[in-house]
Amino acid sequence: MFPVWITSDTDPLYFESITNRRHFLSGFEQSFVSFELGATKAETGFFESIVDAATVTPDRLILIDDRAVNCERAVSLGLQAIEFQDWSQACTKLASITSMPARDRPL
Repeated sequence: MFPVWITSDTDPLYFESITNRRHFLSGFEQSFVSFELGATKAETGFFESIVDAATVTPDRLILIDDRAVNCERAVSLGLQAIEFQDWSQACTKLASITSMPARDRPL
């Protein structure tokens, strides 16, 4: 099993609102949100905070994000990244990176 973290560029009110409405978001082991980190995904400091918190090397971390620029920034720091286009594409790519059989996909 892989730990699953959430990353978001958001403010405290919206983040609280969405986590209260979308209960599956409370299942993430850790969250990295811009208002707590003092940096957005547009800044390398955002991803450096994630790398610092991880107990694995950056190449063992996978970012799934819908913005190519965020994926590129993460990759520049050694993370792997999947630019989200749709669930099928993201799950297929995740399975290929992790070598997990399709039935065991975490999404």
